[in-house]
Amino acid sequence: MSFATERGVTGREGGNGYQPHDSIQEGPPPAYKVNREDTLTPHWWDIREWSRKKLILLGAGLIALIIILVVVIVEEEKKNAYPDYATLNYTLAATCQYSTLNA
Repeated sequence: MSFATERGVTGREGGNGYQPHDSIQEGPPPAYKVNREDTLTPHWWDIREWSRKKLILLGAGLIALIIILVVVIVEEEKKNAYPDYATLNYTLAATCQYSTLNA
């Protein structure tokens, strides 16, 4: 079993490059800087960053869209219903004329 000396730890004799004085920090940490300020602004699709007004407008829009879809689907189904019980207006003359033609 071998013990590394300070020379071996500092890298002179093939150590891992650790130097004990690197871990000691003097003074406050350096100021945080970014290269581009626009990288800190949230993206438009990040819903977590939306205001309450935007969320309410989104909810109202979705509700309106669902209501419109349901109404359109129900009205189209009514048009395609079989049998169509719409009122038929026949006159007695037309009914008698039809029956005498087929006899």
